[in-house]
Amino acid sequence: MFFCAGDSNKWVEWYASQSTTTTTTKTTTTKTTWEEPVKETTRELARESASDLSRGLAPDFASASNGPVSVGPGVTLLEEAASEFGTLQVLKYSETHKDRTFAGAVVLQYKHTPDAVLSEYRENDKSLTGGVFDLFAMLPPLIGLDDVEYAPVGIMGVGAGTTAREFTRLYPRGKFLRHLIGWELNGPIIYLARKYFGLEKLEILGAVTIRIGDAFEEVRKAAAREKDNTMAGLVVDLFDEKSRVLTRLTEREAWEDIANVLSPGGRVVANLSTGRGKGADFEAAVKAAELAAVTCGGGQASVWRSGAHGIWNEVVLTGPPPHKMWEKNLPPELRHLAGDWFPVTAPPGAETGWILDALKKAAEAAGRGTERVDAHIERRS
Repeated sequence: MFFCAGDSNKWVEWYASQSTTTTTTKTTTTKTTWEEPVKETTRELARESASDLSRGLAPDFASASNGPVSVGPGVTLLEEAASEFGTLQVLKYSETHKDRTFAGAVVLQYKHTPDAVLSEYRENDKSLTGGVFDLFAMLPPLIGLDDVEYAPVGIMGVGAGTTAREFTRLYPRGKFLRHLIGWELNGPIIYLARKYFGLEKLEILGAVTIRIGDAFEEVRKAAAREKDNTMAGLVVDLFDEKSRVLTRLTEREAWEDIANVLSPGGRVVANLSTGRGKGADFEAAVKAAELAAVTCGGGQASVWRSGAHGIWNEVVLTGPPPHKMWEKNLPPELRHLAGDWFPVTAPPGAETGWILDALKKAAEAAGRGTERVDAHIERRS
């Protein structure tokens, strides 16, 4: 079974008490009254909250299409929705689609960045996504083995809920199960997530609490309230409209706020994409990774070997090298990913400008090729 919000710590209860939501023509904002009394969230209340919000969002973000429309061989457009950050598209790929990564999936993307998938969903499918969401899903056993206190795991940039679904499917019970709090700035995404991606089911089960609003602002305010309002871990998956690292993630203050909300021993796993094409911002991704390690990991982190197992994302996991029992405690379908993280350590007093050299040393020590790192170092210089 899943835990309802009232079964976790004060943070989850606090969020459950602040669910007043209003909609505008293009965006959804959350009104927060910080002095409101705490109320326990039941499954019935979660059901009502999800349904009410969906009804409130639907008229403002009406479909731009008149029903399913074929947009290519084996690809059907189910719905388009306007948002402040661009037009959202929900696509359904056929089971026989030539791109086996998405065959049979429902996919969420922005119309202007069709190569950047926000979320994907296969109802009743228990297979992995084969992408960055699988790396996120490696977090719960790590914080469990590190004996981090029982506290929720936050998802900054929950999107349509792919990460939340993987967490609840792979860890349905036991000490690795954590309540999830998911933040999403773009309200229409949550409307589409509940309609097409099964998010409402997770809310009704009490597995996740959804917050529509600025994750940075809520994390900052929550961290300032009480010491017991902490997170055991945080998934950071935030990008701009061109699929690049947010400018906020290149600022030390933002990472300090995230660090202040972590329980002792808590960790962050962050997807730090460089973006694509002429708009790519390699320097921002590198700086964000360095700041994450320094502020949230005591100068230590593990960096995903980009390209391993077909996962090309740049991902950083803060903290010391994973516990030696980590791989054995991962779900069997994730264990093959455990050996492709490179441990890096910042030199004493260093904040930025160190991680590429550290990555090269780690790759050499692991007997891996350094061509990609060398290219990045040359680009830096």
